[in-house]
Amino acid sequence: MEQDTIDSILSLKHVKSKPGLNGEKGTGLGLKLSIELINKLGGSIQIESLPQNGTTFTIQIPVN
Repeated sequence: MEQDTIDSILSLKHVKSKPGLNGEKGTGLGLKLSIELINKLGGSIQIESLPQNGTTFTIQIPVN
């Protein structure tokens, strides 16, 4: 995932879905809903990506 795509995801702008590394398809709706829920819970999400190698999502949600 390129940095502009990550920035677009985190700002909740419309993201055009692209095939995954193994050709898997998606709409991006699940990711958008997840980010909205994390934000409502006062949490945070960090996205690290190496193009053509995969992406790691780190989610933190407060306990209280």
